[in-house]
Amino acid sequence: MIRRSVLLLLALPVLAVARDFPAEGEACIAANSGADSVHCLTQLYYQSNQELRRLEDRLVAHSTQRLRDDRITRTHHEQAVSSLRDAARRYATFSERQCDFEVGYSGAAASGAQQVFYRCLLRLNQGRRDYLQGAMNGAD
Repeated sequence: MIRRSVLLLLALPVLAVARDFPAEGEACIAANSGADSVHCLTQLYYQSNQELRRLEDRLVAHSTQRLRDDRITRTHHEQAVSSLRDAARRYATFSERQCDFEVGYSGAAASGAQQVFYRCLLRLNQGRRDYLQGAMNGAD
């Protein structure tokens, strides 16, 4: 019973912060122009990255709990944690390059280029967030 309570408590922050960052980004652009919209988008991107870090930390904590409960071996736990951290680093590089492509391909300039860039990052982060949440929900 205590283990279920702990798992339910771990799930609550994810449910409470399930924001639609791409939609909020569109609202930033609609409500602001030029540099103000870019400032708004960068703040949203920072917040979406913080959400990803929290989810990654929760996955590590969940893996640690699974190790303590003898549901996975130490080798599997260490593999999961190491791979998650490596994936996070590689994801950051991938997403920036992917969005650089999108800017170039769009032909946008000045603040429009930054809008394309950050809208792309928000979309990609939303997909990663959904993946991480699925991993949390799918484990046990």
